[in-house]
Amino acid sequence: MPTATQNPCIHLIPSRAGARRSQRPQPDRRSSKEGETIKLSSINRYKTAGLTLVDVLVLLVIFLILAVVLLPVHGGSYPARPVMCLSNLKQQGLCMLMYAGDNDDLAPDSSHWMDQTASYTKAPSIFHCTDLPGDPSKQYGYAMRTKLGNANLQQLKDADNTAILFDSLLLEKNANTNLVLIPGFPRHKGRQNVVMANGRAKGFPVSPSRSSTGIK
Repeated sequence: MPTATQNPCIHLIPSRAGARRSQRPQPDRRSSKEGETIKLSSINRYKTAGLTLVDVLVLLVIFLILAVVLLPVHGGSYPARPVMCLSNLKQQGLCMLMYAGDNDDLAPDSSHWMDQTASYTKAPSIFHCTDLPGDPSKQYGYAMRTKLGNANLQQLKDADNTAILFDSLLLEKNANTNLVLIPGFPRHKGRQNVVMANGRAKGFPVSPSRSSTGIK
């Protein structure tokens, strides 16, 4: 009996399933890998260029610092100077309280108060008013109340309202007066900076008669 290979009239017909499998298009593995590579590179680039919340906050802080530093340079320094002057007086008051703490609660001598309290600060610039015309390093502009020199600060009846340091027309070092030489027209936009005997610093509005200061 002749076999299929021997009979030329007999042909092997492929099954339908095999034909369908052979006709199904094969995926292009190379193109899919290239697509995945492009997608991953895009994601990495997005992650690199993206900003986190922490980055945004850091940038905002940097911009605020630059604004504070640069605004005084470009004509915005006038509002900042009274604040700096008040800060100077506040630090002077703290130095005076530390001096009193080391000297039986006694205030420094009014004729040498800057010399006696200077060792309690690392910033000698606090004794120079920044709102004075000219070179502030060559003039001072603060005075101590004369009658409170060597006074016992703990025995004052109303230390919270008793002025001991203040803006003054006297520009020399260790200036002292009894509240008669405060600036007639206040330097700081209508305010007078004062330190009380308890260390409290405050800016008071000043009228031409100085009756509205509320200080003793």
